[in-house]
Amino acid sequence: LWSPAWLDESTDMVFNGSDGREKWLKKNTNRVINKRGHASRLMSCASKGWVCCLAFSDFDYLSICLDHKRVEYGNVHHINIRHEVETYCCTMEQLLSHLAHFIKEGKEKKRKELGMSPKSSTRQRPGLTKPLKMLRKAVMDAIMKSPL
Repeated sequence: LWSPAWLDESTDMVFNGSDGREKWLKKNTNRVINKRGHASRLMSCASKGWVCCLAFSDFDYLSICLDHKRVEYGNVHHINIRHEVETYCCTMEQLLSHLAHFIKEGKEKKRKELGMSPKSSTRQRPGLTKPLKMLRKAVMDAIMKSPL
């Protein structure tokens, strides 16, 4: 997660400057993948009012619409800059809920690996979108590498 002070700068970095952002916008107009896996008319996160807020690989980023005047306000999109693909992920409220769940799930897995009894039984959530599955893996990997 990036500091709010760096969101605009980080977004420019992800898109490779304002020209890159404009190029992405032109390329992805009417091509954003919706939650059913089809190209749609969803607004691209290269549009004005969107910022990148999280990176979970060198090529994968999450962007959120912060413009409260837009119907997309709070929506989160996943972009892969290597393959130049943009996909709807979830809402920010859902993302925060998923992150909290992934952290809890990772801590329980770590406790089990260390031979400690889990505090509760948390199961993987069904029906995660591909970006959320990728984010879950990144969170789980980070927790497994760190001390409890």
